Amino acid sequence: MSDTGTTTDPEDFNAVFRAMATVLNGMGLGTLFTVDAQGNPGGPLWAQVQNGVDTGDELLYWVETTPQFAANYGVILRMRQKAATDPLVTVPSMAEVRQYRQSFTSLAQYYRMPPEFYDQVTDVDRLIEQGLSINQIQASMEEGWQQARTAPAPVIDAFRRYYGVNGDAQLAAFFLDPDHIEAGMGRYLTAARFGGMAAQMGLGELSRTQAEAAANLAGDLSTAQIRDVMGTAATAQRASRPGGEEPGTALTTQEALMDVALSADITTKERLGQVLANRAGAAREAGELAVSQAGVSGLRTGGTP
Repeated sequence: MSDTGTTTDPEDFNAVFRAMATVLNGMGLGTLFTVDAQGNPGGPLWAQVQNGVDTGDELLYWVETTPQFAANYGVILRMRQKAATDPLVTVPSMAEVRQYRQSFTSLAQYYRMPPEFYDQVTDVDRLIEQGLSINQIQASMEEGWQQARTAPAPVIDAFRRYYGVNGDAQLAAFFLDPDHIEAGMGRYLTAARFGGMAAQMGLGELSRTQAEAAANLAGDLSTAQIRDVMGTAATAQRASRPGGEEPGTALTTQEALMDVALSADITTKERLGQVLANRAGAAREAGELAVSQAGVSGLRTGGTP
């Protein structure tokens, strides 16, 4: 196929057709041409070649006017519309769209996501339109989807209670939601870890608001560190009940978290780290706090849905 010039020779027509048919196959647009049992060319492409289309630019111009292109690469057309009013929008090429789809499908299969999330290109193209990179999606699958599926039962239960997720399909949808990906998957799982471990350690049930507030203050603490925080809170709660006081007069779950691990005076990871480093004396300190700060009521709220 030449870059310039027009052919009238039948043999040249066939050569141009074969070259362009190869290109169309590579684009995934093989339905734009036919070849019969005798090797005779046909279909829309053959008509275009006979009408003088014999350069790459002419082929591309024509291809983009076809219903087949709109059906297969509508994401490019939509991105062009967005780019017309937003200079920050990058319009992908056909090759980039195909690579993105292939990479997404490979990741989804590797992480064993439900097939319905990658068997339709429209689902994948939605992520392209949101401007999400494959690296972001991989991080979401690894840090969100995979971690959520393998978390201890109390953490999974808290996650489902906080975010209304039931079953693999809803879980996958949650972790492929562009807004959730942009917000960072760690915050949702950290909140669920606080909620799940609170229940597991007998501290009672944390609300979503309380758990997300704890997650915001805790930052990127590991699961082991979160367990230490909740263990400290549990110790504080037990220490606040000397002499068999009624539960209502002791520190509540929220107060224990506030006073011992996530108090107003401990709002950074560095200060929280100091509490963890000195947790051997946390029970004694908690008892003192229970007396001196009995008026504290509830975990400081924070975070966004």
